[in-house]
Amino acid sequence: MPTNRNSISCPMCGGQAMQYYVLPHTQIWRCQVAACELQFASPQLSGERLSQAYAELYYSPDRKAGCFDPTSEETLRQFLQSVREQHFELAGKRILDYGCGHGTLAKMAREYDMIPTGVEADPNAREQVSFAQICPVYADLDQLMHADPDARFDWVVLWNVIEHLRQPWLEIAKIREICVPGAHLVVVTPNANCLRSQLMRVRWDQRLNLTHFYYFTQTSLIATLRTAGFGHVANHNQYTAYPHHGPLRRLIQRMLAATGWDGKLEFWATPDESLAALSLSPLAKVG
Repeated sequence: MPTNRNSISCPMCGGQAMQYYVLPHTQIWRCQVAACELQFASPQLSGERLSQAYAELYYSPDRKAGCFDPTSEETLRQFLQSVREQHFELAGKRILDYGCGHGTLAKMAREYDMIPTGVEADPNAREQVSFAQICPVYADLDQLMHADPDARFDWVVLWNVIEHLRQPWLEIAKIREICVPGAHLVVVTPNANCLRSQLMRVRWDQRLNLTHFYYFTQTSLIATLRTAGFGHVANHNQYTAYPHHGPLRRLIQRMLAATGWDGKLEFWATPDESLAALSLSPLAKVG
């Protein structure tokens, strides 16, 4: 995909994408199709440089300054508790933690008597999950299906993962094939329309993260999930009480969550057997 022009084709819908930001390591483009609005990095990092970036930013043994901290146990416990409070029975349900990292969510899921499985591309993180005997963990979906062809899941969670995938609509379409009828896909990702993003612009840490290829808004996340063949896409974003926040910051956080300027998006979707995967054209509309 060339990057020496002011416009290129959107990789998901094929519509025209205009240059949005220029970063030190790439350029960010924004699709002009109203039903898509996908923001994406082009060019993407090579495989070798990407592996190096993950080692530096996420899986550095000495946890050097600048590394991104994994989502805390407390945050993930709040998520699972909120699911239970919405009257979902979790005990005995199979959950796929896609992009499981060090296995924090899988570990929390076991506290709720769920049956976790992990997918994690980074070999160092997989080794830690296996060593801790948290759950079975695989490098990708193909390896999982080779090891367990009959695996089907009631819940699939991508927690701060979708922005790292090279073609997320294709990977999520593969996930759809291993969901039981009525399964829930949960996608959490940074909100490209959040207040911090609006203020920081090219200095927003989520844009400067070399491992991020996409920067989602509500519109583009809905379009991505529906392109992958999921229906009943709903916003489930709610206030999260982060342990390190004081009273004032928690008040501000509640206000941001109520106005849609919060730092994260949380959407749930279910595979609709009557919904074929969409191929968005420049004139397509997402309701």
